[in-house]
Amino acid sequence: MAALSQADSKLKYSWWWDSHISPKNSKWLQENLTDMDTKVKQMIKLIELDADSFARRAEMYYKQRPELMKLVEEFYRAYRALAERYDHATGALRQAHRTMAEAFPNQVPLVLGDDVPAGFSSIDTDDPHTPEMTSFAHSNFDPDELRKDAFRVFSSPIKRNGAFTVESDSLTSRKGLKQLNDVFGSGESANYANFSESRARKGLNFHDADEKESMQNNGRHNTEAHFLYDSQRMDKAETGILILKKALVKLEAEKEVSLLQYQKSLERLSNLESEVSRAHENSRGLNERASNAEAEVQTLKEALNKLEAEREASFLQYEKCLEKISNLENTISSSQKDAGELNERASKAETEAESLKQDLARVEAEKEAALVQYKQCLEMLSNVELKLEQAQENARRITEWANKAESEIETLKQAIVKLTQDKEAAVLQYQQSLEKISNLEHKISSAKEEAKRLHCLIDDGVEKLNNSEERCLLLQNTNQSLQSELESLVLKMGSQSEEVIEKQKELGRLWACIQEERLRFIEAETAFQTLQHLHSQSQEELRSLSSKLHNKAQLLEDVETRNQGLGHEFQQVKDENKILNELKFSSALSMKNLQEEILNLRETIRKLEDEVELRVDQRNALQQEIYCLKEELNSLNKKHCAMLEQVESVGCDPDCFGSFLKTLQEENSQLKDTCEAERSEKITLLEKLETMEKLMEKNSVLESSLSDLNFELEGIREKVKVFEESCQSLLAEKSTLVAEKDTLISQLQITTENLKKLSENNNLLEISLFDVNAELEVLRDKSKSLEASCMLLDNDKSSLISDKETLVSQLNITRQTLRILEQKCSELEQKHLVLETERESALQKVEELLVSLYAEKEEHSKFVLLNESQLADRELQIHLLSEDRQCRKKEYEKELDESVNAQVEIFILQRCAQDLEQKNFALVIECQKLLEASKMSEKVISKLEHENIQKQNNMNSLSENIRLLKIGLLQMLKTLNIDAEHPCESLIEQDQMLLNHIYHKLQESQTSFIAVCNENQQLVIEKSVLVTIIEQLKQKVENLVKERHTVDEQFRNQSEQFLELKEEAQEIMDNNGVLRLRLMEGDRRMEELATETEILHRQLSDLQVAYKSLQEESCKVFEERRSLIKTVLDMGEDKSNLEEEICVMLGEKISQTNISLIYRNIVFEKLVALKELSEDVDKLCFINNDLDEKLRITVGTLQDVQMENSHLKESLKKSDIELKSA
Repeated sequence: MAALSQADSKLKYSWWWDSHISPKNSKWLQENLTDMDTKVKQMIKLIELDADSFARRAEMYYKQRPELMKLVEEFYRAYRALAERYDHATGALRQAHRTMAEAFPNQVPLVLGDDVPAGFSSIDTDDPHTPEMTSFAHSNFDPDELRKDAFRVFSSPIKRNGAFTVESDSLTSRKGLKQLNDVFGSGESANYANFSESRARKGLNFHDADEKESMQNNGRHNTEAHFLYDSQRMDKAETGILILKKALVKLEAEKEVSLLQYQKSLERLSNLESEVSRAHENSRGLNERASNAEAEVQTLKEALNKLEAEREASFLQYEKCLEKISNLENTISSSQKDAGELNERASKAETEAESLKQDLARVEAEKEAALVQYKQCLEMLSNVELKLEQAQENARRITEWANKAESEIETLKQAIVKLTQDKEAAVLQYQQSLEKISNLEHKISSAKEEAKRLHCLIDDGVEKLNNSEERCLLLQNTNQSLQSELESLVLKMGSQSEEVIEKQKELGRLWACIQEERLRFIEAETAFQTLQHLHSQSQEELRSLSSKLHNKAQLLEDVETRNQGLGHEFQQVKDENKILNELKFSSALSMKNLQEEILNLRETIRKLEDEVELRVDQRNALQQEIYCLKEELNSLNKKHCAMLEQVESVGCDPDCFGSFLKTLQEENSQLKDTCEAERSEKITLLEKLETMEKLMEKNSVLESSLSDLNFELEGIREKVKVFEESCQSLLAEKSTLVAEKDTLISQLQITTENLKKLSENNNLLEISLFDVNAELEVLRDKSKSLEASCMLLDNDKSSLISDKETLVSQLNITRQTLRILEQKCSELEQKHLVLETERESALQKVEELLVSLYAEKEEHSKFVLLNESQLADRELQIHLLSEDRQCRKKEYEKELDESVNAQVEIFILQRCAQDLEQKNFALVIECQKLLEASKMSEKVISKLEHENIQKQNNMNSLSENIRLLKIGLLQMLKTLNIDAEHPCESLIEQDQMLLNHIYHKLQESQTSFIAVCNENQQLVIEKSVLVTIIEQLKQKVENLVKERHTVDEQFRNQSEQFLELKEEAQEIMDNNGVLRLRLMEGDRRMEELATETEILHRQLSDLQVAYKSLQEESCKVFEERRSLIKTVLDMGEDKSNLEEEICVMLGEKISQTNISLIYRNIVFEKLVALKELSEDVDKLCFINNDLDEKLRITVGTLQDVQMENSHLKESLKKSDIELKSA
């Protein structure tokens, strides 16, 4: 029965549980759960994305934020739908419980309490799965408790596992609902199906209240009608109630656990709310600070823009002023140089002016004397006129007057001579003046060149100004780029502030959601779950916000420090602008003064040029006047001569005397005219002298102006020094005032200034390092080139060594040849001894054969005559050949001498290679001729060998004849013996006579035979000697030809090597010159680097002084204001960093100096290596000279060998002469 009742209950509620609980039959629930799963996975993916930098993370956050918001909203809607469905299900269950309470009032009470039960059994929370449903313990079944149970069902796996998953929630909800389904299905019977179904339908109709009331009334009527039927089914219902009680007990236990978890979750919510409120407060404070910072940043930006504009303008003006000052200093230095030159020239001009003054004084004295003489002449003329009047009156005294006139004429001649001398002196002075004018013109040209040079300097200054303007434009561009970066940073700050505002809005929204969830428990559940899901995100966001806020705070601090530094820089820039304006004004005034002085100098130069032109015109006019005066003097001389002739011719005639007086009067008038002309000339000369004095005065004025300029320049320098001292004093006052007003600000400003100086020093050091690296690269290239040159020299050395080895090998070969010749000589001596032994044996044999040779004496004598004639002819041929050989030897010796001389000339005259090549060509031709001659001599030698072969054949025939004679003699003896064997007295006397006759004949034949044998032996000896000599000569000729070839090849090789060595020596000299220039440049650069290092040391000393002053000020500030200890400590750390940087810089400088010293040592070592290479080259030259001497020695040995050969030839000649004499 129980099974039937359970089946009936399942059939009753199957449509509800299958449609709303099981995801297999409910498409809506399955789709909703799958959507929630996919959205949770997407959210996790978006949250888990990471980036390398904070900016990229911020960008990702701001890009993915709307997607996350959409996913959260959709997830919230899905979960809200599930919660509403759960609310509907709990409402239906509550209504079913009420119907059960109404149906069974004894077992299930109808009172529904709102209080939570006190004690509940604890449930093990370590189980990862949801606990199963238990029976009811109490009768109350409140919807809030059901909601709490549902919350516990959904929240319990979160507490156990530490994370929320939709699948676990769905599984627990499915299990709990299925257990409820089983409980409700097992508690009712099949007969009571209609009643329970009507009750269930009453609970499930949520829309119409009237239908619910009608269903309840119908149920009550049914209960009354069927009460009897219900009593029968009470047993089964009791069993179902027991099951329900068990399930309620389990639910109450789970409710306790859920309450504990809910309290914990409320505590966490309160903590989160407190954290959120704190975050709100922090965000509000940060927003306020951000807004204040933005306002300050805007104001500071405006101030920065103004300051940057003023700074750029002032910097430009300052650079212009500096360039102008540098140009002025250059012009001042050049003007000082020019002033020195002008002083020298002025001194020279003064000396010249003094000499001119002396000359002018002399000329004036001479002129005064001439004037005195002229006055005397005038007086004399007046006296003459008086005398002439007296002569007209008194004719008697004409002779006396004539004599006086003659005397006066002589005085006039003397005066004219003096005037001519004066004119010549004036001409000399005029020439001197012309020379002085030329000197002045040269000075004016030099002044023009100096003016051109000044113009060039001005043009260079203009170019420098243009370059400085370009640099200023580059600085403006860099400032604009920095401004753009600041604007971008400001935009980023604004975007970050907007993000903070948005996050605040989001936090407000979340706070509103939390409040709504407090009003409604379902919304609280959803908000709690969303907070659990988004807790990690919020923590990460809070961390990011805290880091951002920390960064913003740091940025604000940096901005404040920058503002303070900018304020200090603004004050400094203002002061510098004032100083620069003052310097600019003073430099402008000095420039104006210098320009005015330049204009005045130009005007004076123009005036001098005009005066020079006038002087040239005056010179030409004076030359013309002098020429006219000379012509007039000539005419006057002629007239004077004519007058004297007339006076001499006239004598005492009055008519002639009147004419004479008239002529004298005319001449006096002419003399007066000439005197007036001379006066005018003297006046003109005086005017010219006055102009010269004016020019001298102008020169003195120019010299005084130059001296004034020098004084003014010195005054300007003193003013500049005063300005610098005033600037230093003002800076000191300024630093003291700033230190008194804001010590911390001044310290920060000083640190920023030090940092800037250090950055500038770093830039300078980087530039210097770059230059040093460039110079090091240049030195490396130089070292590479030196190494290459060293390699070339090593190769040359190796080639010279190889040449030396070849020459040594050649010497060894010559020595071996000499040894071979000595061995051959020893062999020849041994052969000579053997021949002597053979001669002795032959003499013995000849003594035996003398008897047999008597009969053939006549034939032999004829044969001897023929042989003698042949020998004479051959001796003549040999003599001719020996003479030819001697001539050829002499020619060869001459050629050897010429070759030796040529070699000597090659080594001595290094620039006569072409002539030597021509001589070598001629020598080659002669060698070819000698080779041809040697070939001819070989042919002659071959002919002589052929003749020797013929002689050998003849000797063989002679030996055969001697054998025959021996046989005949034996026969003769035999015959004689036969006669002796048969003696007869009558025949004995005859035989004795015959024997005596034969004996005498034999004696004669013996003597002739002995002589012939001797002659033959001598011939054989001479023949063998000649053969050996000829062979030796052949060998010598061959050796000489080979040696000539080798000598020629050596000569060619040596000439080529000499040319190569010459070229290499020239290249080495060029390389040495280039290396010297490079070394000079390197020394200059090293000097420049040394000056730069000295400047850097000075700057470092200044920095150290500034650092000491900063330390003193920091100590004062630390004593005055203890509240700013942290900032002072930060400043101390910065100072320590600066000290470390300074130490690093000093270390780098020391390393650079060490590197420079190392490179100097390298250069010195390379110079030493070059010196060693030059010494090696000199050694090789000495070795070559030694080899040449050895060659000369070998040539001497060859000459000695030739002398020995000549001695041998002489000995052969002597032997030939002895043979002939024999």
